[in-house]
Amino acid sequence: MTTIPDEPLPAPPIRRFTCEEIEAAQNRHLADLCSHKVNTLSCRCSGCDSDGRYPVLASAQDAQLLNTAYDTSTGGALASGNDAHWEVGLGTQAGVTSVTSWAPAPVVVNPTSAWTTSPFHNAGWISPFSDGKHPAGTNNLDVYFRYRFNIASSANPATFAVTMDFFSDNQVAEIWVNGVQQSTQPNGSGVLPQVGNTSATGYGASGFGPKSAARITLDNSWRRCENEIIVYVKSSRDYVGFLAQNAVEVKPGEDACHCQCDCKPLQFPDVQPCITVKWGDSKCDCMETDDVEVLCITVCNCYSNVSFEDLTIGQIVVTDANGRPVPTLPDGTPSVQVIPSGPICFDEIGPCVDGRPGCVSREIVLYTRGAVGGNYRLLFRGVCFKVCHEYQLDQCFTMTLCQD
Repeated sequence: MTTIPDEPLPAPPIRRFTCEEIEAAQNRHLADLCSHKVNTLSCRCSGCDSDGRYPVLASAQDAQLLNTAYDTSTGGALASGNDAHWEVGLGTQAGVTSVTSWAPAPVVVNPTSAWTTSPFHNAGWISPFSDGKHPAGTNNLDVYFRYRFNIASSANPATFAVTMDFFSDNQVAEIWVNGVQQSTQPNGSGVLPQVGNTSATGYGASGFGPKSAARITLDNSWRRCENEIIVYVKSSRDYVGFLAQNAVEVKPGEDACHCQCDCKPLQFPDVQPCITVKWGDSKCDCMETDDVEVLCITVCNCYSNVSFEDLTIGQIVVTDANGRPVPTLPDGTPSVQVIPSGPICFDEIGPCVDGRPGCVSREIVLYTRGAVGGNYRLLFRGVCFKVCHEYQLDQCFTMTLCQD
């Protein structure tokens, strides 16, 4: 009998995964890796060069920074010294352009019984003079108080608003937001007894007693980067001062640095992705000045009825805390750099499903060699995406390098 050798069975065809399947698998892998990251970078920066000079307002909790005589170390009110950010200058009725110099505003505590004791635990009176008194022989002073700050890149200037409750001796005659007179706006015209006073002199009103509180909501003319509030106080004689407590409204939510997604239909035109940056597998982890750290960038879609398409971060830049380039090594390379520096593609980020946001993560490497310990900024430039229309925004994060 002739034996016929067994023929091997043909090998099954190799299944090749599609591009969509490979991308989905990689996204799931990165999502799992990033879910274990426990540290979140702060986005309390505007991405502008003046972040090192001015306060940055990112959320409603930052409103107290705008208060007069606010004590940044205790969260209460200063009892002496100068205000940390409010400045004061003397001018004329011609307006703010009549002020020739600005100086930190001295804090004064009830120099006269006529002034109401501050009803706010975290705000107090400020004045051009350390004792709150007019110089001998002076009447009808025109005093201008100035506050400059930056709006964080995570907040939208179009929906930003400051509600100011204030007292003054004698009266607030005008408020400017970035040069726009608020008495000419719907929020100020005819609303406040102290703002827009059209009396012959306007110096004799009483805005400093317990029942003289006034309120205005400054909800227009805000912009990216540097913003300025100027309050014009008219004072007839004896004493001059200003006291204000503020509330801030910003969107997105209470903490713009965290993606606390409350999935909802999108209300156009205010639309932007939620971006977080995390690193470290334990709270003990630290970014050091000689280090290699893997950072996870996660972009989420918190809307239930749209998708982000072709989302890319065009450029990732590291600067020092004041927006300047980081120091370089002897061979000319930066002492702090991210790899890759962009562009980074996130492709399509789908809408919320069953109340869970659509998210896509990517990894970058933070590489430090001989860096100087301190605060740095990680700036995302050209965050571009399509939602029926094309949008572009900048997102800024702060990070601290721990000295080895």
